[in-house]
Amino acid sequence: MSNYSLETIDKELEEIESALEEYRALIQRRATLQQLRAIIAKLENKEPTIAALPLPVVPVNGNSKQALDSHADYVREALRKSGPLTMSELLEAVRELGWKGSGDDAKDKARLNNPLYRGKGTHFQLRHGKWSLI
Repeated sequence: MSNYSLETIDKELEEIESALEEYRALIQRRATLQQLRAIIAKLENKEPTIAALPLPVVPVNGNSKQALDSHADYVREALRKSGPLTMSELLEAVRELGWKGSGDDAKDKARLNNPLYRGKGTHFQLRHGKWSLI
C-alpha cells in the first residue's frame, strides 16, 4: 500500500494550486507592465523594447522547446519568424516551435483557425491564402 491518502493528496493539490495562482498573478503583472512600457515608449516616441525582454524558460513535454501560453502565441511566433504562411505551412511551423496538437491535421488546423479568425483584422490578416501578422 502506498503512503498516499486522499487527505494528503488533497492537501498537496491545494498547495500546488496556491503556488500556481501566485505564478499566474506574476505572469499577468508582467504582461501589464510590458503593455504599459510599450504605451509610454510610444508616447515618448521611443521604440518599445518588449521583444528584447528575456523570456522565462518553460519546458514543454520533453522536446526541449520553450512552451508558449496559447495557440495564438504559437501562431504569432511562427508568423513572426517565417512571414506569411498558408494554413498547412503554419501548422508545420507551430509544430516546429513545440506545439503538440492532436496529431490529426484536420483537427489541428481547426484549432489554429480559432485564434486566427478571432484576431483577424487586429492581429492577423489573410491575403492571397496566406496568414500574416498586422
